[in-house]
Formats: sequence, C-alpha cells, structure tokens
Amino acid sequence: MRILLTGATGFIGQWLVPCLSEAGHEVCAIVRSSTDTSGLTAAGVPYIVDDGIQNIGVALEAHKPFDGIIHLSSLFLSSHNTEDVLPLLSANIVFPTRLLDAAVQNGIRWFINTGTGWQHYEDKPYSPVNLYAASKQAFESLARYYVEAHGLRFATLALCDTYGPGDTRAKLLRLWCEIAHCGIALDMSEGFQKIDLIYAADVAMAFRLLAEHQASSTIFSESMRTFSISSGEVVSLRELAALFEKVTGKTLPIRWGARAMRPREVMIPWSAEQCVPGWNPTVSLQEGVLRMWQAHVTAAT
Repeated sequence: MRILLTGATGFIGQWLVPCLSEAGHEVCAIVRSSTDTSGLTAAGVPYIVDDGIQNIGVALEAHKPFDGIIHLSSLFLSSHNTEDVLPLLSANIVFPTRLLDAAVQNGIRWFINTGTGWQHYEDKPYSPVNLYAASKQAFESLARYYVEAHGLRFATLALCDTYGPGDTRAKLLRLWCEIAHCGIALDMSEGFQKIDLIYAADVAMAFRLLAEHQASSTIFSESMRTFSISSGEVVSLRELAALFEKVTGKTLPIRWGARAMRPREVMIPWSAEQCVPGWNPTVSLQEGVLRMWQAHVTAAT
C-alpha cells in the first residue's frame, strides 16, 4: 500500500516508518513548514509540506494515489492555559479535519486516527481528563460525518503510555534514566497510579496491522471502530521504579509524596476497547526498560 503519514518525525513515527517499509508499504509524510525534515530525507521518505492555509487536497492530488492515512501527529498538553486553546484545537481538530476533507476529495479509502486513553477517565466510555483529550474526542465526532456521508473507513487506535529508546519527550522513563545517571532528586506523587507501558516497536506493529486490516473492506463489520493495545503488565509507579532499579542496578533518587496529585489524576489505564486483531506484545516491560537504559548509557558516553 501507499500510506500518507502524519507525525512521521515524532517518536512513534520514527518507529512506524521502518515498520511499514519492512512490510513492503510505501510511506509519504505530511509535515508542517517548520518541521526538520533532514531525517526523512536521510531515510528516503518523500514528504508533503502543509502551510496550514492551502487546501491539502491539492497537494495530495499532485502526489496520489494513496490507499490510506495514518494520523499520528497531535499537540499534547497535560493542562492548558488560555493562550493554549487555539493551538490545541488547531492541531487536534482543524488540521486532521482538513486532512479528512482532502482524503475524500482524492478517493482515499481509509483513515487511522490516534486516540488516547485519557478520553476515558476512570475507565468510563467517555470522560476527558483534560482539554487535550476532549479535542481528540471532538475530532472523532467530526470524522463520523465523513464516514457516513462519504463511506470513509475510519478506525482509532487509542494509546495509553508508550516508551522506548530515542524518546525525546518529557516522559517518565526518560526522566528516570536521567536522574539515575546524574543523581539529581525528583519530586513525585505518592506513586500509586497504575500505568500500562507499551514498547514503541509493538505500538508500530499495532498501527501496521490495523492499516492492513483497514485495506480490506470486509475485515470489520463497522466503518468506525476504536481499538486499544495493552502490554498485559499494568504496574504502579512504585512497582515500575522497583523494576527499573532491579534492571539497571541504579537507585532512583525519588522523593515520593513530595508532589501533589494533579486534578483528575489518572489512577488506572483505560481497558474497555477491543485489541487490534492479530496483535500481541513482543517486548516485556523488563526487557524494554533494559533497552531504554542501555540506549541512554550509550548516548551519554
């Protein structure tokens, strides 16, 4: 298949591009004008630049055909200020809706969206943890129009926590690698929140499998579905810290309880939806933490 990918230069995107290519699929990225595309050029991945103004459909017309779209890009904010509202809605609602419109203009058959477990506070069918999660849900509501009016096949892969080597985001395991290496203390909450961490290579495989399923109009009985994936190893932050220390041989200088809980703190990961058919995790939490630590040590030396 020939697949248009947003977020190709992001953390999961950098794992997904080779995963799709190794399966024989051709990837074309769509990026903002401000994006550093040197990595795409080095990897031989063609890309389309979106200036945020022009009709994306015209750009796709010049580069088609495309079988489908995988939409990874988003603006994540755990909490927001007033000045964040427009950028958040632009990135998470306006841009992907423009992309949906371009898809139907160009006869693209399917669209895979990236959702978040934070749309399901306390494991509810829908309860947004924050405005970011609400914006992701709003886009799915808009997408239903394109599904029902234009026959677009639309699926959402809702993710909880992802990790792996090369992660430049301010995520927990990256921070722990840094404090274990330098010894600087980190204030945290009591640490009883439970998380479901999934290794990046396994996340990429889930997207690939879902794309291959979407290519068949008969694989799913519904045109709009949500799927999730789970490592099968749900642990508390304290349990994760103990595992980290066991794997690395390092002591984490964490001050448990020194930081207050955030409003609407996520205490349990979402677990309600169906897993991507045919997908299973291949990297255990222990192995994944070890790989991440080894990559950090190598980069530090």
